[in-house]
Amino acid sequence: MARSLLVLLLLLPSLASAQVIGETTGDVVFRLEQEPSPALLERLADDPLIRELERRPGSWPTWTARAATGADPERLATRLEELPEVRWAEVDRYFSAVLHSLDDEFWLQLWHLENVGQNEGGLPGADVHAVPAWAISNGAGIKIAILDSGVDTDHPDLLVTGGVDVVSNDEDPNPEDSDGNPGHGTLVAGVAAAVGNNGIGVAGVAWGAEVWAVRLLGGNSTLQDTRDGFVLATDAGVSVLNNSWGMMSEDCAPVPQFEMLDEAIDYARIEGRGGLGATVVFSAGNQGCEYIEYPMLAREGVIAVGSLTDQDRKFGYSSYGAYLDVMAPSGPVGGHARPGLYSTDIFGDAGFNGAGENNEYSPWMGGTSGAAPVVSGVVALMYAANPRLTEADVRRVLCETAVRIDPAGGEYDAAGWSRFYGCGKVDAAAAVASVANTEPEPPTILAPVAGEQVHWRDIVLAWEAAADVDGDHLRYDVQLIEPAGDDDDSAAAGDVEVDQQVEVTRLDLSDQVPLGDYTLTVWPVDPWGRGAPAQVSFSVVDVEPEPADDDDDGGAGCTSCSASVASGPGSLVLLLLLPLLRRRP
Repeated sequence: MARSLLVLLLLLPSLASAQVIGETTGDVVFRLEQEPSPALLERLADDPLIRELERRPGSWPTWTARAATGADPERLATRLEELPEVRWAEVDRYFSAVLHSLDDEFWLQLWHLENVGQNEGGLPGADVHAVPAWAISNGAGIKIAILDSGVDTDHPDLLVTGGVDVVSNDEDPNPEDSDGNPGHGTLVAGVAAAVGNNGIGVAGVAWGAEVWAVRLLGGNSTLQDTRDGFVLATDAGVSVLNNSWGMMSEDCAPVPQFEMLDEAIDYARIEGRGGLGATVVFSAGNQGCEYIEYPMLAREGVIAVGSLTDQDRKFGYSSYGAYLDVMAPSGPVGGHARPGLYSTDIFGDAGFNGAGENNEYSPWMGGTSGAAPVVSGVVALMYAANPRLTEADVRRVLCETAVRIDPAGGEYDAAGWSRFYGCGKVDAAAAVASVANTEPEPPTILAPVAGEQVHWRDIVLAWEAAADVDGDHLRYDVQLIEPAGDDDDSAAAGDVEVDQQVEVTRLDLSDQVPLGDYTLTVWPVDPWGRGAPAQVSFSVVDVEPEPADDDDDGGAGCTSCSASVASGPGSLVLLLLLPLLRRRP
């Protein structure tokens, strides 16, 4: 651990030194298996090694135990981890981040978005094909979290809609002058989401997206801060979490694993976007060597990004290895042999550009710090084009649509993966086109009608086929539940009576459903998941309904339809979870 560093990945020669993971804060962070009982909290509070307990942000039961004066945090962590109620416990530590390295005014300099050979020696087409992707999506409505050194919230070319400073523990995510080079986060934000088509400055890959800023690096940052930054951003509704920093060792030696960082990643991937998952993007590193052990980047769900030149070749500094997922354009490190990425800079002399003219923008964003937000922007375009994507969908499609550049030197395996290039160069146009989809319309339920009383021997569920503008083959998730009532005589009321997926639009449940009040919900399902549901409530009774008038079709004439439930590999078994006749007369 002594050689491991938490560093930003834009290497600048004048800032090449690094500091190690620091001393303990005196806190121990621990995750419980479930929400604690009052008795457990009281027992923990009475532990002589614990001075104070504090709940961490998020919906998972994660707590901080502040060690009592003179108590050893390592001993406290060991004691907590031995408790059966505790999933893990870990000592919190300080770390110091070292700063490494349309009609828009500077459109011609944005070669990574559209490369037409504007740079001498550059390869036309060596870009991410952003312009065709924008015909489908510009990222509007998507929030990208920039977990970095802070973001200039007043920059006119950035739409910053929220944020937090987990270092100073306040809600101001702006960079601070005391941080080595505080402009890093603002440049990262601009690459991902600078406002486009506004007549000024630059455009980000997802130029319609919002920025949610997290000042995570600078001052006395801790592992606990990092975990909280991920959780707070996820709970704020971000879809992408960009991290242009990493846990580095100077010679690509094995990197240690930390439970707090693992939980931060897992929380975003599992809890983000209402359970669909938020995408976590990380820089791959600037050491230029191969990482064999890098637990954070190897964590399930993480997209690790390496750097490409404007000639579609890997930069020599771009680290590689088994954890590498995709590549994206960026600029050089420690020299200007090839062009960098033009991006937003904080106003004034404290920014990346320093003093002089045009110090609100910089042309020298580089390193894998610049490549990561390119991919974060592409992911935002994908989510805007199809809000029902899961984070696993995004990872799969990014790889499937990537361009296998440098086939001779890439050493791609039979599956199309390379330790030098991952799946290849990210292709925004192909990825967005692959996922673009319109959610199917809710079906119209024909029977039963809302409020109807249906005899238990004549129960038919029927609906019209849902409309789908994409022409996708639709299936239907059907759920029939009996809400629990005050006079219920069975503990099972409220359980699902029917829960199945079918390819037909009619289910005959005659003589199969107990008496009671029910809610029927039908969702159309296309290849990307469920669309909006249709729903009605009705009652199952043992009294024959009065015959309808001759000129009244009752709205439920579909009981004579001849369609039947599909059988075979594509259909699921009908789940009748209650005894079928438990309340029949």
